[in-house]
Amino acid sequence: MKRLKNGDTILPGSKLSSRSRELVPTAIGRPSRGVPSRYDSGPILPDIELVFDRLLNTIRSIHNERPKHPKPFEVFWLKICRELQKEGNASIYLHKVNLRLSRRFKKKAALQQQLVEAFSNNIELPDRPGFSVSGAPGKVSERQEELKALRPEATPKTEQVLGIAVAFWIEARNAHNSNDPERALYALMECTFYVGIASGPRTASERASDLGSIGANTHKRDAIARIAIQTLATLPADKKFKHPYDLAAEISNRICKEPIHAEAVMAYDSWSNRAGNAQSEVALRLANTILNWGTKDSDYLEFRNAFQKLARRAVSQLSQR
Repeated sequence: MKRLKNGDTILPGSKLSSRSRELVPTAIGRPSRGVPSRYDSGPILPDIELVFDRLLNTIRSIHNERPKHPKPFEVFWLKICRELQKEGNASIYLHKVNLRLSRRFKKKAALQQQLVEAFSNNIELPDRPGFSVSGAPGKVSERQEELKALRPEATPKTEQVLGIAVAFWIEARNAHNSNDPERALYALMECTFYVGIASGPRTASERASDLGSIGANTHKRDAIARIAIQTLATLPADKKFKHPYDLAAEISNRICKEPIHAEAVMAYDSWSNRAGNAQSEVALRLANTILNWGTKDSDYLEFRNAFQKLARRAVSQLSQR
């Protein structure tokens, strides 16, 4: 619990109130040259027409620069106009966009859970006691393909965010044209918010589309390597292994059985399966990869040092028995 200078208290997790925030004095700045198109702390407030123009040109600039192959801006604008006319106002338009994404997020989560269950349905390898692989390769493959197809649809795109900004811009302009400056101001605030999101760092979908085959594979490899490092650190110090491969197999099994790592395992499986290996051998392939990282020169020096240290200690303890 935090107590403010005015005596108010803030409970953890409670909503903040603007009236209870601590403030400092601010001063009016120097006047800008000409009429500003944005608030600049100067004595002259922005001209509303210039604000509309600035936001409109910013939206067009984002649209033309961010996507690889954008539709012409006018085509994009008319598309949003048709959708907005159908929905009635910008808030309903926003709700419908969020609703579509929410449904896809839920479907994605359900598919991920099914993938976890498929990975968890393990069988023992008769020639490798204590080592198991996925016993439901068909289901794993099906879920992976469904997730691959769904993922782009379940990821917000710049065009969607920009469409929301356009919807609020149009609503603000309509309010301004109807001599409703207060409504215009609030709608412009929402428009500016979504313009800011669209003009910020690239979205996940854009980053994914920009990755070439080498970059994508490196990203998948790095993700599973970080998990391997974390898993290695959780192994008991007194655990004994006859061979470094047994240590690699232990790490692989722990990773593949942990639901939280299902998506990383799926990405690794996709990358490592490019040579046409059996889908059911993902845990075996991962064990071999981990063994290579731990015993040969690789990009993961931290993992190799920790792996070799634990392997030497485990084999030494076993030989002393």
